[in-house]
Amino acid sequence: MTHIRNQEKAVEVVEVDTFGVQRLQDFLVEVGAAARRDEAVRCSVILQDLATALHERRQIKVMR
Repeated sequence: MTHIRNQEKAVEVVEVDTFGVQRLQDFLVEVGAAARRDEAVRCSVILQDLATALHERRQIKVMR
């Protein structure tokens, strides 16, 4: 029974990580586009948003 619970948790973690990877890819695409347009301020804002999102995600994991 414990083994099944562990498997269920592993599946949950994979789903969360998949969502996180997609979100990270989205941020990187935005940064790349802004960098090509030579928009340093926009790059900075996007990276700050990424840092905030990662911080919030870490807090959510701790609460579980």
